[in-house]
Amino acid sequence: MLRAGTLALLAMVALPLAQSMAAVPKGSFLQQHFQESSLRMDTALEHVEASAAGAEAWLAHTAGAQARRHGEFVTTVVAMVPLLIFIGASTWVYLKHKEMTNAGIKVKVGLKSAGCCCLFCIGFGSPLSLCFPIDEDVKDEVA
Repeated sequence: MLRAGTLALLAMVALPLAQSMAAVPKGSFLQQHFQESSLRMDTALEHVEASAAGAEAWLAHTAGAQARRHGEFVTTVVAMVPLLIFIGASTWVYLKHKEMTNAGIKVKVGLKSAGCCCLFCIGFGSPLSLCFPIDEDVKDEVA
C-alpha cells in the first residue's frame, strides 16, 4: 500500500517533468538540471522502496511474534485443564469419603472408586479414589 501511493506520487511529478524536458533544447542548463533532478528522484524512490520493504518486514516479524505468544498462552491454558480437573476430582473424592465416614457409612473400593481411578488415565478422574473409596459397603447393611 505504501509503495503504490509513493509510486503514484512520483508518477504525478515525473510525468510533467519528462514532458517539459522534451521541450528544452539539448545541452542547455535546464536539461542538465532536469537530468540531475531525475537522478535524485530515482535515488529517493529507491530509498522509499527500501524503507517500505523494511517496514513490511518489521510488521511481519511483529505479527509472527504476537502469534507465537498467543499460541504459547493457549498451549499453557490447555495444559492446565487436566491438572485442574485432577485437583478438583481429588478434592471431591476426599470430601465425599470424609462425608461418608463421618456419617457412619462403611466404604469400600467399588464401581465408583474404580471408575474414578480409570478416568484418571484420560484426564478426568483421580487415583485417590483407591485410597479414599467412595462406594457404600452394602454387605454390612444387608447382613
